[in-house]
Amino acid sequence: MRSGDQRRLSRLRLLGIGLGFVLLFAVACGASATATPRPTNTSPPAATSAPVATSAPVATSAPVPTSAPVATQVPPATGPTGTLILATSDWGNELFSDHDARGEGGLYQGLVHDFILQGEGGKKVVPGLAESWSLAPNGVTWTFNIREGVPFHNGDILTAEDAAYAMEENLGPRAEDESVSPTNANMARITSPWEVSGPNSISVTTDTPQPFFAFYLSEMFAGPRGTLFQKAYRESVGRDGYNDDPTPGTTGPWMLVQHDKGSRMLWERYSDYWKMYERDHRYENLDMRLIPELSTRVAALR
Repeated sequence: MRSGDQRRLSRLRLLGIGLGFVLLFAVACGASATATPRPTNTSPPAATSAPVATSAPVATSAPVPTSAPVATQVPPATGPTGTLILATSDWGNELFSDHDARGEGGLYQGLVHDFILQGEGGKKVVPGLAESWSLAPNGVTWTFNIREGVPFHNGDILTAEDAAYAMEENLGPRAEDESVSPTNANMARITSPWEVSGPNSISVTTDTPQPFFAFYLSEMFAGPRGTLFQKAYRESVGRDGYNDDPTPGTTGPWMLVQHDKGSRMLWERYSDYWKMYERDHRYENLDMRLIPELSTRVAALR
């Protein structure tokens, strides 16, 4: 080979080697410095809207006060109603005259009649048709002050004259001779006639002191000795007529409206009874039935 050619070949080799080093250096530099990729042009974040201000809480209106509960209206009293049925085994002789009644006569005597003195709890004598009474210092004269304004069932008003008449019938000469009660007949023998002793009072004198006399005349004692009735009515119908129908001339809390002897007595409440404030009745009628046999009485009330 010629020397000129060899020199060109040598320069070419050197040039190639130099280019090689340049390429190696560039590659080395590119590997160590990684280019950061250019960010894409993203839209700026949309501005978040300011939080909407919550409206101030609406003031709730004060609770409307509930109206006071309306008081329950109590229905007006309508008075007693209905009928009470009472079955018993014995009525005695079913007579109403003061000295004729016997046996269980006290069961119905106190319904139609009222007594000159009443009882309280079965232990104490209290005023009745007599609003007060007294015993004189002599120990034998009793005075009873008759209550004013008490109506009989017929509408007439009880007077001291009525009271004296009734007590003379109960404990006068007629009772001494005809009373079915030996006790009453004996009491009649030791009492003087009853008399009107004041505008509204009556008096009686006994032969000997009788400390239990007030009790004897009260409703607590057995029998109708202290019952009062109207003089005019008793005289108009007589003793027998009074036994048939005593109601018009009496002052008791019940009126006899039907009497089937040996069977039934039907009573009606007397609304003008003078002591209704204390002896009011729940029933308008009382149906008394005479049924001697116990099992029959029980069956009749079912």
